[in-house]
Amino acid sequence: AGLVAFPIVMDGAAGRDGRFDLLGRRWAIAGVSTALAVAIGGHFLNAVPFPMNFELVLVFVTIAGVGSFLQSSRIVIPDQARPVDGPAASAPVGERLRSLWGLVTGNRTFVRFELRSLLYTAAIGLSMPILPLFYVHDIGAPDAWIGIIGSATSAGSVFGYVTSRRIARRRGGSTILMPAMLAMAVAPAVMSFVEWRPGVAAIGFVIGISGAAAQLALFDALMRRIPAENGVTFSSVDQTVQNLALIVTPNIGGLIAAVLGGRGALLVVAAVGFASFAAFAWAARASRAAVRRESVAAAREPAAGRSSPAALASGGADGHHPRTTEERLSRVVEGPAR
Repeated sequence: AGLVAFPIVMDGAAGRDGRFDLLGRRWAIAGVSTALAVAIGGHFLNAVPFPMNFELVLVFVTIAGVGSFLQSSRIVIPDQARPVDGPAASAPVGERLRSLWGLVTGNRTFVRFELRSLLYTAAIGLSMPILPLFYVHDIGAPDAWIGIIGSATSAGSVFGYVTSRRIARRRGGSTILMPAMLAMAVAPAVMSFVEWRPGVAAIGFVIGISGAAAQLALFDALMRRIPAENGVTFSSVDQTVQNLALIVTPNIGGLIAAVLGGRGALLVVAAVGFASFAAFAWAARASRAAVRRESVAAAREPAAGRSSPAALASGGADGHHPRTTEERLSRVVEGPAR
């Protein structure tokens, strides 16, 4: 339930143009807080005798959870519009499932985005068992170096959240996704050829940066494709599809590592990442072509229609006049702004 509600609450609190800023700040703070909490918790467990140490830690975690709930309950967002159409709650299960299927598949923009995102999620899931096996078996990293690599990846994530916010403010969020996905595809391929442990840590830092940027950009792109009146429904479908991939693909990744070894398995992860990048690049190319067609069609309109005060004031059927390329792209691909 929390995974389904989180995108709706964050989108309502941040608004259409504030997702990068709010989520980037939130996840950056969460990354720093997690690192500090893990370090402090580890020292605390060593300093206090057992079992009191774990008992106190559980008490602190409970208090933190209550505080988190109290803070979250202060977030005020607009009420979600209730969908007019759809079966009643008392309708048979089969009818409700058919209605859900028709609702989701009728939004082709959302379905295509989910399929592309599924490839990216599959690459992430495959890497989950492969990277630890690579660290231990292929480069012989001791516990200390595994900790350093993990810390470098976490530091890269915090840096990625902060820098992505700033780039999105200046150049728009759509400029972040493709470079981030390309880096996520290249990094495992490069890592498969590296023997030097500091080099692996440096690549981990890059993975952290690009993974954070891709996470922010994908979240923003997802929310632009979810209709406001069916936000909970589409969010639940997204969470079901992506988490199902994260259940299946780690098992496949372990089998691939057993057959090909860590280095060969990383190349498979890179191949899936490149497939995801290619899918998003193809969609972006089609979107740019649609923007060009829209611009050509607008240029062919009668001059009086283009420059009339009524047309300039209305800016289209939804009262919004797209002035930038990114806004026109959003209008063509996603429809009017939410």
